[in-house]
Amino acid sequence: MSALLNYFLRLVRLKVGPQDLPASSVLLAVLVIFAVLIGTINGVEFLGGAASSLMLNMLDAALFAALIGITLQLSGKASRFLQTSSALFGLNGIFALALLLLDQLLQTLGSNVGGAILQLAVLIWLQVVSGHVLRHALEIRLGAGIMVALSYSVISFLIINQLISI
Repeated sequence: MSALLNYFLRLVRLKVGPQDLPASSVLLAVLVIFAVLIGTINGVEFLGGAASSLMLNMLDAALFAALIGITLQLSGKASRFLQTSSALFGLNGIFALALLLLDQLLQTLGSNVGGAILQLAVLIWLQVVSGHVLRHALEIRLGAGIMVALSYSVISFLIINQLISI
């Protein structure tokens, strides 16, 4: 467990890539569950309760996995799915946890503008680190990896937003 935590701490600092994780379906499943659970907790207030939040987070995870799979398949790198997905789901869970803790801290301190800027900085760094993972997985430049990561976020947001509106 400490090796996994150490890996993600190094990944957040752009020191390792997805290739440094084992290609394990069990690890991927654990990281997907972690990301979905933290996302569900974060979304309860905004998505109309725990059941709605869980459903939308599970849908988001499935969509995210599909986008990763399609991207890797189209680039001829489908064999990198387990490691890439594990890295990205782990990052999403860790950053969602950081945002949850940050939100709790900011509510305690009563901070608004500075807190919003800090939360935005965390979200931007998530895109950078996700771009770093995709750079390694797809063998592209960091800027292109960040654009792919942003594209995933926008596509996911648009689809989930449409579902919420229904």
